[in-house]
Amino acid sequence: MLKRMKIECLQDLYDIRRFRRSVVVPAWSVWKDPKPAAFMMNLSGEILLRMFNKGMYLYEPKRKVPKGETSE
Repeated sequence: MLKRMKIECLQDLYDIRRFRRSVVVPAWSVWKDPKPAAFMMNLSGEILLRMFNKGMYLYEPKRKVPKGETSE
């Protein structure tokens, strides 16, 4: 299992936004689905702080395995 990149500060979220990536907060059911980092940057600082403490991660979509290949 790959280790997810944890977002720990506003600078991390800002950098992810520049590359048009999404983030997830698995600990909160409302935020467990991927949300664009640009959208998350517009949330209040209090909410973002709680998300950083709960665990905000870079969303990595699952890679599709072409036919004939095996996933390891």
